[in-house]
Amino acid sequence: MANRRRRTMSISEKLLRSDNPGWSSVIKRSAEKLSADAARQFRSVQAHDRQTRVLARRALAPITEQLRDDPRSMRARRDWIAGLRSGHVRARDPRAMQAIQPRVAEGSIVQLFGPPYTAVWTASLPNAGSSHPSADAIKGTFGAWMSGNGNSVFGGAGIGMGFKALSNMPMAHVRPHFRYSYNWSNTSFLETAHTSAYLKIRAIQFGPGGQQTKSPPDQVAHQLWADGTGWFDKHKDQGDDVWPGTVQLDFPLVANQFYAIWIYCQVFADDAGVNAFSFSSSFASLRVRVPFFVVEESEV
Repeated sequence: MANRRRRTMSISEKLLRSDNPGWSSVIKRSAEKLSADAARQFRSVQAHDRQTRVLARRALAPITEQLRDDPRSMRARRDWIAGLRSGHVRARDPRAMQAIQPRVAEGSIVQLFGPPYTAVWTASLPNAGSSHPSADAIKGTFGAWMSGNGNSVFGGAGIGMGFKALSNMPMAHVRPHFRYSYNWSNTSFLETAHTSAYLKIRAIQFGPGGQQTKSPPDQVAHQLWADGTGWFDKHKDQGDDVWPGTVQLDFPLVANQFYAIWIYCQVFADDAGVNAFSFSSSFASLRVRVPFFVVEESEV
């Protein structure tokens, strides 16, 4: 059997191995912090979506009661469902590509990182079977897909890497090269439905002993989409191998510290499911590829 080709270890990883022998396990354990924050965010989104549904049902109750008792409305409901199966939906306009701007400052130091990454993270809420997240450290891919099925659902996934500065410059800038494919839809028949997705970068700071020394960690979020439907709306969108533009995290460097760099996604879906008369459905799928990312150390 041929020997598997291995990626050359970066200078940052060599420093970590020399100065912080337990760095790899620290990076992997830091995924728990992503899960805890995701749970808090999910509860907030879930509460908001449920409140929206309560208000919508209250406002539409008189209309729903009248329509439910009219045979013509039941026929219209059947026709509506048949229309969904035929794929008759409204598509979004194609997204415009963004121009690339020069980013590297004169006199800065740039490190390049690529697969295999150190760690992966996945999370599914409200329980393990609610969504379908996945992450591959060797391929540098991650994502999640889900359907609301009458509930609020969350899926998150990402890759993590250790980083240690090579200089005494005060600032670091993390820039992943993202490519992603997505597919989402929201459908409403007198109920509400929502989907949204985000790309995120986080830098968790640790001291020499592996203890977290800064809270909250530095983080940036890039929204890919956020859509909602009500009344009799149908929305959907999809795309393959999309470039989201430059997504960058800037954070201050501290001497004798090392960092867990997490690059990940969060996907949400929420709907009412099928009721006696009204219904709504949501679906979301996101697949992300990060073939490499760079960390620039600079004076600004």
